[in-house]
Amino acid sequence: MVEESDEVKRLAKINIEDSQKIRLPADPNLLKFYEQEVSISYMKHIYFSKSGKTLSDEFYGKLLIFYLNLFLMCLCYMIFSIIAFYSNKMSKDHMAFHVVWNISLIILSLGALPLLKNPEVFIKIIKLFFSGLSLLVYTYFVIGNPHVLNSINGTESSEYSLPLNIGIVAYSITLKYVLYNNFFCILVLSIFMLFEYIAATLSSSNAYNLENINDFFIIFIFIVLQVIDTQHSEYKLKNDFWQDHRNENSYRTSLTIYNEDTEGGFHTETEILIQACNKIIKTLKYACTVIIFKDIKDSLKLAQAELEHVKHQIARAGYLKEVKIEPRPDMDPEDKEFISQNCLDISYATPAEKSVLSDAKLFEIKDRLENFPFSHYGIDKLESVLSQLGRNWSFDIWFVYNSTGHSVSIIGKYLFEKWQINGFLNVGAECVDNFFMKLEKGYNKNPYHNACHAADVLHTQMFFILQSDIIKSLTEIDIVASIISALGHDVGHPALTNRFLVNNRDKIAIRYNDASVLESMHTAKTFKLLSIQDSNIFKNLSTEDWIRTRKIIIEMILETDMSRHFEILGKFRTRAQTLSNFDISIFEDKCQILGMSLKCADIGHSAKDYDLHEKWSILVCEEFFHQGDLEKARGQSVSMYCDRDTTDIPKSQAGFIKNICLPLYEIWALYLKSETIERFVLFQLQKNLEFWNLKKKRRATVKTNKLQVKSEFLKRIQSSK
Repeated sequence: MVEESDEVKRLAKINIEDSQKIRLPADPNLLKFYEQEVSISYMKHIYFSKSGKTLSDEFYGKLLIFYLNLFLMCLCYMIFSIIAFYSNKMSKDHMAFHVVWNISLIILSLGALPLLKNPEVFIKIIKLFFSGLSLLVYTYFVIGNPHVLNSINGTESSEYSLPLNIGIVAYSITLKYVLYNNFFCILVLSIFMLFEYIAATLSSSNAYNLENINDFFIIFIFIVLQVIDTQHSEYKLKNDFWQDHRNENSYRTSLTIYNEDTEGGFHTETEILIQACNKIIKTLKYACTVIIFKDIKDSLKLAQAELEHVKHQIARAGYLKEVKIEPRPDMDPEDKEFISQNCLDISYATPAEKSVLSDAKLFEIKDRLENFPFSHYGIDKLESVLSQLGRNWSFDIWFVYNSTGHSVSIIGKYLFEKWQINGFLNVGAECVDNFFMKLEKGYNKNPYHNACHAADVLHTQMFFILQSDIIKSLTEIDIVASIISALGHDVGHPALTNRFLVNNRDKIAIRYNDASVLESMHTAKTFKLLSIQDSNIFKNLSTEDWIRTRKIIIEMILETDMSRHFEILGKFRTRAQTLSNFDISIFEDKCQILGMSLKCADIGHSAKDYDLHEKWSILVCEEFFHQGDLEKARGQSVSMYCDRDTTDIPKSQAGFIKNICLPLYEIWALYLKSETIERFVLFQLQKNLEFWNLKKKRRATVKTNKLQVKSEFLKRIQSSK
């Protein structure tokens, strides 16, 4: 029984290894990845540090060993040749040949070192550079043999022969270090060296002796063994990389891991189609490796090219309306209901058992925030605070508001003055002041969707832009559009959701045909202000610039529609991760990237320091609860997490971060590749999730009554007013 069990384990291990080999998307002979994107990722994996910005310490160590070996070897050969010359054991010509070649090799080898300052360029030329250098090194080792030199210059053999075969062995071993066992390069260089060795030997009449033949076979056996070992080593490296590449990413956690084998989660139709294309392409590529008929191979390669074209067309066409919801086993039913109500297409039907009262009116939110008169505080006196805009992740907009009674107008005027946007737009300060003051007055005194939220969103968006490479690709038009879209993205918000407005046949929903109702209204209100003469900051723009600016603002504000959350997330994930084909220089791509920056900023409070995050969470819960009160008064089903009597607040906040914020921020950070955003934003988001989860566990442990929990939380709401 024991022997049988061991045999079963052995066979299972063989099957696992075989299946892994089949799944490795690389040429089985030369071990080259089929996909260029995978090859690039592999190069970065082996040469770069975890940050992805600098070369790894491991590579620097291997590079140091390579250069030390090369320098010592060249130095020794020069010293030995000079000593042999003065001992009359080597001719002057032979000595000069060795000295010149070794000095030349040292100088040429230093040619790649300046490129270490630019790691991206360095890894692109590293194989080519070291391969070219190796051709010269092997040429020296072959020609440097006395009998070859004698046949070239027609002189007599020297008494002393440098141990060049030792150099071949030592150099070949360290070359594998810097090339990370690149089988293709080592194979080509080995074949070149052996053919050069044979050619040089055949051309020399003095080469046919037992000693030279013995040396050749020693080198031949060493080279063959090295090639075999390199093939095994590279396969292991690539197989390990591929398994990690498929199953995890440095910006993703086990909560949101998404790959072709994952069951559950939220996948757009586009992602499913591209995933199917990838599987077909892999199958075709594997078929090409085993089919020997050229015409069939050509047909399969053509099919692969056509499928690649289809993938990119699918991604750009945006077939994203239908989102497949396959909840993970650990997803809470209430979280799923909340997502269905607020983050997917709006359901137009009113529950059959409930009726909307004919005389019911929209709930009017009361003024809960104290009205401060404008205090002429002046932007200059807030300079030290406002200078943190876009730089301090947890910038506190409430301090600005409490100091001046204003937020949108202060932030907007400050940035316009700081970046001299007035001059670019060719408008006076009075026109700019009028626009921002009117925009701020357009915000209702809601608990959450108020002017302070808009100003905070602008700061968050500027943080994303300023702390990443996006800023390098933005024009003045793009900056202006980003500022206006952020500050106007919630103007006139009634503190009710799109779903509520549609189900209650509100006049706003009727006006905008139930499609992105609030977002369409915010955009329209913003441009209505821009149509008034004394606040039209765009009045001097050219027609082309005006159309471009308007297009960006519309696209950005519409991206904040939470009912399209998974559609937008899936589309961006497809372009940024699956295809990696975003080009910010293309206008349509830039609109999508800027739209994602505003969308992430819109829920940015979830990743702020806990004090700010808790304050915003209290305010958004209050706004939800008031909608729930209105739904109760109308006899309607209360939306998920809007019932102040039954909502488990820690659970709702944890679910929101886990299911909405974390997947969004991880793909956004993956695209930005910013250490600052990873360090401040993702880390804090995880901490906030852990905080709410811990609060859930504590309450479950002590079995605290939910009403007692609510009363404690509602006291905080009252104190925050």
